[in-house]
Amino acid sequence: MLEEQAIITFYKIDKAGYYAHNSKEPSFGNISEILVDLESWAGSKELKQTKTYEANEDRYPCYLVDAKKLVMTGD
Repeated sequence: MLEEQAIITFYKIDKAGYYAHNSKEPSFGNISEILVDLESWAGSKELKQTKTYEANEDRYPCYLVDAKKLVMTGD
């Protein structure tokens, strides 16, 4: 029997964007914009096409499975 291993990680994002050194506010970008862009990028792809890097002996490959907007928080 073939056995596959997977690790699924969920993230709670507190802030995101592109920050200048020592800045508390992003120069541009925010969580909503980045997730919309990410969803747009992945939307037309099959799962295997969302792999962000190749596996090696130290790490497994990473795929984007889904991105959801939480209605309660708006993000």
